[in-house]
Amino acid sequence: MIELSDRIIDLIEQARTHIAKAANGTMVSVYFSIGRLIVENVQGGEKRARYGDSLLQQILKDLNQRYGKGFSVQNLERMRNFYSIYSKSSKELRNSDLFEKSSNVLRISSANNEINDNNPS
Repeated sequence: MIELSDRIIDLIEQARTHIAKAANGTMVSVYFSIGRLIVENVQGGEKRARYGDSLLQQILKDLNQRYGKGFSVQNLERMRNFYSIYSKSSKELRNSDLFEKSSNVLRISSANNEINDNNPS
């Protein structure tokens, strides 16, 4: 392979990595916000709403009607739990160097696993 091809391939790979990171970060934010909406609007801030299961079923029906398959009540419950757990974390903790480092290690670890999955030896 010629050097120019290698450089072009590197640029494409860097762009793909950047896009994947941006998309992942956006989806984490969206899932957190969906969880917040469920907790604040469906549950009124309570741990669970009395009618929550039927309301989650309706939300699921609406999402699947709009976007096709890919959502489940379990996914919505996970988003709710994600918000419930991390909304209680202090802003200082989320902005701390320790949290940033552990988040970066998780991202790097995940990226390495994806690379290994895509390029079996």
